[in-house]
This record gives sequence, structure tokens and C-alpha cells, in this order.
Amino acid sequence: ATLFPHQLVGLRFLVSLQSNNINGILADEMGVGKTIQTLAFILHLKEHKKLCGPHLVLAPLSIVREWREACEQFTPTSLNVCEFHEMENPARDAKNFDVVLMAIHRTRTSAAAVQSVQWSFIVVDEGHKAVSNPETQTAMAISAIPYKHRLVLTGTPLNSDIQELFALLSFINPRLFDERSTFDDVFRKPFAGTAAGQEVDLNEEERTLLVMRMHQILRPFMLRRTKKDIDTSLRITFHDVRCPLTPLQQETLRMLRQEKRLPQMIDSECQLRSVLTKEISAQGLCNHAFMIPFYSQLLQRAENDDEDEDAQKQKRFVANPRNDDDVNEGVIALRCSGKFMVLDVILR
Repeated sequence: ATLFPHQLVGLRFLVSLQSNNINGILADEMGVGKTIQTLAFILHLKEHKKLCGPHLVLAPLSIVREWREACEQFTPTSLNVCEFHEMENPARDAKNFDVVLMAIHRTRTSAAAVQSVQWSFIVVDEGHKAVSNPETQTAMAISAIPYKHRLVLTGTPLNSDIQELFALLSFINPRLFDERSTFDDVFRKPFAGTAAGQEVDLNEEERTLLVMRMHQILRPFMLRRTKKDIDTSLRITFHDVRCPLTPLQQETLRMLRQEKRLPQMIDSECQLRSVLTKEISAQGLCNHAFMIPFYSQLLQRAENDDEDEDAQKQKRFVANPRNDDDVNEGVIALRCSGKFMVLDVILR
């Protein structure tokens, strides 16, 4: 793979952090290429600095698969990659791999095993969520993992929550921001009154100044680019595509909005029940009709009992109103979601 110019800038930033023994944050907007930049950096460490790891990548479970696919696509033979649960003995086997992928929530249940390895780099994807509250079990488990360097990946702009900003500072630079008293000395005391022991209660202007000061401290350790900032030669374009609801979604949404009821399967019978979380149900329904449990339960019931004429009739109404031949599960999934139908047309 060939890196784009802005990705080369990101690679040089990561190399600079490592050369100066500094932990940092790659905070590019989603879609700019944080994963490929990180893989290029790990490959640079292996090929040019002879640092083969092992490196630990912590990410939400849904993103671990994306990391695996990116490794298979961009570095299929250059990096040895595995998932943490695939190793029988992590303390023994980790050194055989360049990159080990692990779901963040498993750091709690596998704390002893993951802490038995001396990791070269710990990369925390979506790190602003994982370490924003240092008192959670997940954050404490991550902080206890042995490491030489830490790298936080986040596509979310840093917010103005003082405690979260301090938690992020403490995670990437624990030697400087190791205790809450240090935070008070550096940030809060300049706003304190002269009376000893006086509690500091910041007003809105002081809080804004405090947040700006913390952002200034973070800036040398962080690189953030948005899609608008990167090279215009990439010609990234955006299109708004309207996805009409399917007839099933429209009828169910009408029932939800006007009658405040939804069909439910109770004791193998179809009944209408009132709905309290109307807007939440509407959001799920607009994505896919199967977000309303009744429809998936109905199809499962028809699947399990071929002789139930009522269930088969309702299945045809939901999945095959036109009585087409050869309707499989994929077609059913498409016809129950306007977004799926539009996406299917785009990808053909």
C-alpha cells in the first residue's frame, strides 16, 4: 500500500514521538486513516529500528475485526498478527507475534494473562472512551498492563470535560500527571483564594481558561486532522442519499406514532402492547424492521413450524408480500429495510 501525503505526516509524527520516548495521541477524524498510519508505524519499527514488539492493540470488539481485516489487506506477510485469545500461553507465545489484537473489555477478565507480557507499544483505539474515567475497572486494567510506550487513537474531538482531559493527560504521561494532587497544583491552585483550605469553585470563564490550558499541554503530544484539512487532491466528496422506508417500516412507524403501540409475541400469540420508549423504538425501526423483536420472532416461529398456517401467512406479509419464488434470508433482510435496499443498489 502507498500512503497518502497526510498519512506520511502522521507516520513521521508517530516516529518522532517514539524517538523522543513520548506517548501520544493520534486524533484524526474518522476516515482519514488512523489504522493504516498505525500499521505503517509498527512496520517502520520492525524494518528500520528492529523493534518487533510484541505490540498490543486494544479496541472495542466491533473494531477488532476491522483491525484484523486491515492487517490482512495491507500487511499480510510483513506483520505476524493474532488475537489475544488465540494464544494458549501469552507469556510464552506473545513474542512470536508483531501485533496482538484484543477487545478492550477482555482486559478485565484476562488481566493476569495480559499483564504477564512486557509490551512494546500499547495502542488504545477509541481511547477517549476507555480511559476517560480512571476509576473504572477497564481503565485500571489497561493502566496496569506493562508497556514501553502508549498510543491513543481517537476520532472524537477532545471535549471540555476537565476530569476526562486530566484522565487522558494522566494516561499518556503518568510520570508527570500521576496523582490528583499534581493536577490541583498545576491547574486549580492558580484560581484558588488566599485562605488556606478554601474550596475552589470555578466560574464559567475560569473553567474555559482551564480547559484551554489543558489543551495547550496536550497539543505537543497530539496530532489531529479533519477531512477538510487533508490534501485536497484526495477529492473526498459527500452525498446525501435519501432512503425511503419499506411498506413494512411505514406501517409499523404509523402504528408507533399514532397508536403508541407495537406488535409483540407473547405466549406464541401476536398482541399489541403500548410502548414507552417511542422515539428509541422509532430510531431502531428506521434502520431495520428487525430492530422490532416481533418480526424476527415471527419469522423464527414460521421457520420452526411449517404447519402453522397463521405463522406462514404472517411470514409472507412480512418477507414476501409479492409472493415471489426463491425468497431467501438475504432477500428478506433487504426487503425489511429501506437503507439495506438502497445500499444493495449502490454496491451492485
